[in-house]
Amino acid sequence: MQQINNGLAEYYYIEEDGQVYNSKDNSIVKTDKKHILKLRDKENKRISISLKTLYKKVYGKPFCKD
Repeated sequence: MQQINNGLAEYYYIEEDGQVYNSKDNSIVKTDKKHILKLRDKENKRISISLKTLYKKVYGKPFCKD
């Protein structure tokens, strides 16, 4: 599990299997049907980001679930 430090709030973490964890609410963040996450940035604004893009930013490698 690695903290997401790309302009998002400091309480988000992502695991290598692609699950995003919110330590503030102690919950797993769910994606929609298109694998888009609704997260908060450091200024508490809501942003949308795809799981694939987020994974690439954090781990530097492509994310693919087969």
